[in-house]
Amino acid sequence: MSRSTSSTTPLVSADADAPKHRRAGWVHTPTRTKLTLIILLALVGGCLIGMVETREGNQVWPMMIGLGLLAAVLISLVHRSVCEPLEDVLEAARRARRTQRPAEARRLPLQRDDELGDLSKILCDLTMQAYRHSTTVNRLRRTLDARVAKATHRATSQLQQLAMRDPLTNLGNRRFLDTHLTELVDTCRATATDLICIVIDMDNFKSINDRFGHAVGDKMLSFLAQLIRANVRGDDYAVRLGGDEFLVLMPGAGDERARHFTERVPSLFAHQMRTMLPRDVRTGLSMGVASLQRDHLETGDALIEHADDNLYQAKDAGKGCTCGM
Repeated sequence: MSRSTSSTTPLVSADADAPKHRRAGWVHTPTRTKLTLIILLALVGGCLIGMVETREGNQVWPMMIGLGLLAAVLISLVHRSVCEPLEDVLEAARRARRTQRPAEARRLPLQRDDELGDLSKILCDLTMQAYRHSTTVNRLRRTLDARVAKATHRATSQLQQLAMRDPLTNLGNRRFLDTHLTELVDTCRATATDLICIVIDMDNFKSINDRFGHAVGDKMLSFLAQLIRANVRGDDYAVRLGGDEFLVLMPGAGDERARHFTERVPSLFAHQMRTMLPRDVRTGLSMGVASLQRDHLETGDALIEHADDNLYQAKDAGKGCTCGM
């Protein structure tokens, strides 16, 4: 019999699954066969001894045959009262191990009041305990697997979100933009909805960062990110492209909302910079705006490129202004 491949813990030791060749020989011969052979040998032996004694002139062969028959009867009684019940116990234990069902253990001769009954009760108790332990282990394993899978999924989702977020501003990064841009443009085109793109760049940021250090530069970037986040809607996309350049996508927005954004954010930013930086430092925001419908653009890349071109026009116009509205 091959070993079970089930994940359930065996109810009985698997030592009974020894290879078939180990069952060969007298030691592994079934008890029923052994007793049958003993009875036959006793009868044949008694007859042979009786025949020998008859040839020698002795008349004891009837006694020998009688002793042989008596031995056969005694062996038969032992077989019926001890060996057969013991075989039943072993067979029930094998079935319980093979089927992994507690009901098989209850088929043991538990009603007997002798030693075999005690042995059956012990085997039944051990089988039920093993089944309960196996059930508990399997339940704990399933619970653990479910928790590990849930934690792994949560950690994977968090890692994916972190990979798409700028660590300083917590806005989306370029990977976030690349992941959502095409789908967003396709949705807007399918629903005949406009998509406004605004590219934002700080004026003179590099010189300020070099003069006052990265700590001041990071504060400027973080404050601008807060302004952007506070002036967009839940379905808008705010992205830090890198350095001091930011991008906002407004699906379904009209010119009025885009104009409100391009006026309010630079005004609030300039007010904060006057309190943060010396008076001799000049900075502000330059913006380039593009519209998917108004500018007759086909792709997201074309939309961003058009807004970027308008940003450079704002820079060339003296900075601190917006082009493309």
